[in-house]
Amino acid sequence: MSRWLKIILILSVILNVLFIVGTFWARSYITSRDFELAALYAEAEARFARLVLTELEYDEPARIEALKLRLKRDIEQAEKVAGLWRAAAEK
Repeated sequence: MSRWLKIILILSVILNVLFIVGTFWARSYITSRDFELAALYAEAEARFARLVLTELEYDEPARIEALKLRLKRDIEQAEKVAGLWRAAAEK
C-alpha cells in the first residue's frame, strides 16, 4: 500500500471516530436540554397553581373574576402556541 493510501485511511478512521463521538455528545446534550426544559415547565405550572390557590383563598369576587379572565387568556394563548408547535412538527 502506498504511503498516501495509509494516510487517507488513518484520516478516515480518525474522522469517523470524531463523528461518532460528536453524535453521541450532541444526543446527550439535546436530551439534557429537553429534561431542563421539562423541569422549567413543571416549575412554571407549580407557580401558576400556587397563584391560583392564593387568589381563590381571598374569596373576593373581583379577584376571582380577574383570575377567570387571566385563565381564559392563558388558555387561548397556550392553544395558539400548541398549534404553532404542531405545525412546526409537521414540516
